Amino acid sequence: MGQGASHNTPQLTLEQLSQTIAQRFAQKSFTPLELYCFNCVFRSLADTESGVHYWSETTLCRFLELPDALGVGSVIFQMASYLGAFPLPSQAPAILTYEALLKVVTILTERYGAVVKKRGREIWLREIYRSLAIYDKGIRSSLEDKEKEKEKDVPAPVSSGNMGFAVDAPDDGDEGDEDEDDELVLAALDSMDAIDAFKHGEQSNVHHSIIPTDNFLKLVELLLLIAPIDAQQSLSTLAPDLSDTRVAELRRAAHVIISSFGVENHPGVTYRTFNAVISTCLPYLFNGLNPLFEHFLFAKDMDLSKRKGGPNSPTKESKPVIPPPKAQSEPILREPGEILNLTILSQLSFFLKGSDLFRRLRPLYSGNTHGFSMGSFEKQVFNWRAPTILLVKGRLLPTTPSTTRERALQDMLPPKRHPSSITPDSLSSNQTLIYGAYISSQWKHTV
Repeated sequence: MGQGASHNTPQLTLEQLSQTIAQRFAQKSFTPLELYCFNCVFRSLADTESGVHYWSETTLCRFLELPDALGVGSVIFQMASYLGAFPLPSQAPAILTYEALLKVVTILTERYGAVVKKRGREIWLREIYRSLAIYDKGIRSSLEDKEKEKEKDVPAPVSSGNMGFAVDAPDDGDEGDEDEDDELVLAALDSMDAIDAFKHGEQSNVHHSIIPTDNFLKLVELLLLIAPIDAQQSLSTLAPDLSDTRVAELRRAAHVIISSFGVENHPGVTYRTFNAVISTCLPYLFNGLNPLFEHFLFAKDMDLSKRKGGPNSPTKESKPVIPPPKAQSEPILREPGEILNLTILSQLSFFLKGSDLFRRLRPLYSGNTHGFSMGSFEKQVFNWRAPTILLVKGRLLPTTPSTTRERALQDMLPPKRHPSSITPDSLSSNQTLIYGAYISSQWKHTV
């Protein structure tokens, strides 16, 4: 009587939704060979309990060869446990089963675009933040109270074209962001016709969270170390001897980097600050995670020449396989200098593409070697017809010069137009600064 058959879509459980998105990633984000390698890697190292195959924190850290000296294993495992629950934050932390670990690799190697196509890098960055953050409304409320107190004591700023540092930008209350917080979750669930699951409590507000400073510091140290790594390169070969000196060097550089997130005045990094600084100042900070997690897609012991022989197949004499000699790769940094070393080079790669830096730099001029004169500089640099990087290192002058050289230099400088941005308490006679400039065109004389 005009009534058609009803088509009721079965309600999927949260576990089924999680498995479905993992299947979509497997089908659309990886080649059959990559999936085969991932399967070999997972099953060869997985622990088993009550019939469930999973990876523990120890297994993950050992496979990625994370250095114990950095103490970053728990941070990476926290990230993986959160991303393994994607796109359902209520299920985090997730056990790193086959499906969960596949989602981790998909997200950290940025292969999710074939399934989730909205907003790309911006939404990916939000998921990275969530995987590092802890959710504590008390901490967030205390931060907001401190900011309000500071606003009362500070006069209204005069509008100008210079916005200063990203962390100093005024807080507009993050209005309008909350509707976008879960766009990646919505897009993923929409691809499976499962929006109803999101409506039943899958919202997760990034503005009630914060990244602890200590955790972020450890992660940045690792990112400095792995910045030049290739997809098939072992971390142990990249840093075979992580000495105390190198660890201290990484830590100093990491402190410099996270200072741009305003951690001196806060117990951690908020989403607004994280997004602003990464987007404007450090767009390539997390690039090293991509090749690191692509290690899951290469099975070291796989032999494609193996065949399953039938009963009538002729036997073939087996011979030892001698691997061809490996070509000697170009060093990451050909000639470390007074200023530029591996750590500083990795720091540069956070805002200049690493593919333009690693194994490609050639030393042109060094003041200690060629002399501190414009003639020497011109002779070494002006004939170079490619982009250059200029680094200048110097020691901070004290407010009151104490030596003849300091007084002579002070007299040569023009009067200050602005007060010092460094407080007297932070000044020390041994504190040094490095200024850098990227010159995209050839050097030339100007009139």
